[in-house]
Amino acid sequence: MGSNIFEVTYDEPISCSSVATSDYTVTLNGGADAVTAFDCNGASGASGGSSSKVNVTVSTAPTSTSDAWTLSSHTVSDQFGQVEPGTQSKSGFASPAIHLTGLTSTYTGLGGGTGTITLTFSANVVCSSVDADATDFTVTDDFGTTVTLDSVSSCSGSTIVYNYTAGVGGVFPGDIVTATAQNGTDANTVNSYPYGVFEPVGDSFGAVV
Repeated sequence: MGSNIFEVTYDEPISCSSVATSDYTVTLNGGADAVTAFDCNGASGASGGSSSKVNVTVSTAPTSTSDAWTLSSHTVSDQFGQVEPGTQSKSGFASPAIHLTGLTSTYTGLGGGTGTITLTFSANVVCSSVDADATDFTVTDDFGTTVTLDSVSSCSGSTIVYNYTAGVGGVFPGDIVTATAQNGTDANTVNSYPYGVFEPVGDSFGAVV
């Protein structure tokens, strides 16, 4: 609510180079809401890599929880070249919920090691709601490497940077790393400002690092 960006989540990573603004149509309260841009894998416009989420920018932002929207996606391809099966649509009402919108990571060697993972959100984070022991999120690597968040390196605006330790196999360029929200040691997820809404448990974002 108050944002003109829709977060589109797919059930598998899609190829960012297959995405175009024409792949999406949006209506707001029954009228067309023009799609003006998109962000895939942390880059504006068509880019390399893949991601399970695409941020779609429209010209008019919902301003009330009574604002009804419908978003349709079509003709994007997954990372193996399989085209989306027809038009997929979802409808709802404006919500102030906070969601993950980006993930980047530093790399380690094959033997594992330490690094940092940066998470970006759809709204500013209340940093006092972020557990210092990094228990608000779990992280997986599609290569099978065990990735453990150890502590919070920094928190500012809509970004949290975590220190992590990777097991044998490490975190390498081309790996798909996914972060998933969970209730931390304070029994809650991270909170958003100025809405005061907690991130939904299970909210996730995966990206090729």
